Amino acid sequence: MSAAPPTRWIAALVLSACLTPQGAFGADAALHFPAADPAAIARWIGPPPIPESPQARRDVDELTRVQATRSAADCAFARTDAELSIFDPFVGVFGAAATAEAYPSTTRLIGALVEDTFVITAVAKAVYNRARPNVIDGRIRPCIDQPETSAYPSGHGVFMYTVAEAFSALVPERRDAIFARADVFAYNRIVGGIHFPTDATASRTAAALYYASASRDPAFAEMFAAARRELRTGLGLADAVTP
Repeated sequence: MSAAPPTRWIAALVLSACLTPQGAFGADAALHFPAADPAAIARWIGPPPIPESPQARRDVDELTRVQATRSAADCAFARTDAELSIFDPFVGVFGAAATAEAYPSTTRLIGALVEDTFVITAVAKAVYNRARPNVIDGRIRPCIDQPETSAYPSGHGVFMYTVAEAFSALVPERRDAIFARADVFAYNRIVGGIHFPTDATASRTAAALYYASASRDPAFAEMFAAARRELRTGLGLADAVTP
């Protein structure tokens, strides 16, 4: 059995603490999977829309539309859904018995990946420094807590889409359900009024780019194999060819 996750993961992941993605690990932190290049990923996702461009106006229009139709329950769900956790958001996919304690090797792999996303996010946010929606347009009123960081890409989105990339590689037959849940998580940042749609879109792109790079790192293969064996056995799934 793989070693238990380091203590710094326990507070963040096992206890599902709500973290600010780039707060715990800055842009200069070392990566678990250094095959990924944060600066290159920031370049590849490209910049946010130019202010006052048609795409920027569509971003604002979508947020004002969502704001006009969201309910108190929608905001409450968005607030609850802001917590960063590996397994909790996917209870509908894997069941309530799937926890960090039950799957230490899976937690070790995905914990390393998401710690890296804090660095990926910090670098990209520093490069683009996009203001939050309510700073750009005073009509936008957040209904969930807003981090004191820039908006692009969504750090929560990068986190959750990276978790989705890993889970869908480990359990490819549940990929659609996994990414559907990640989409809801990312959309809740829009419902809350603290991210534009293009922030969320960029977060999915950044996660895909990061995961593709990290999965080629020499340190990745052994951790992935252990996690795959553990998770699939625990879920009662037959072995499958790794995609």
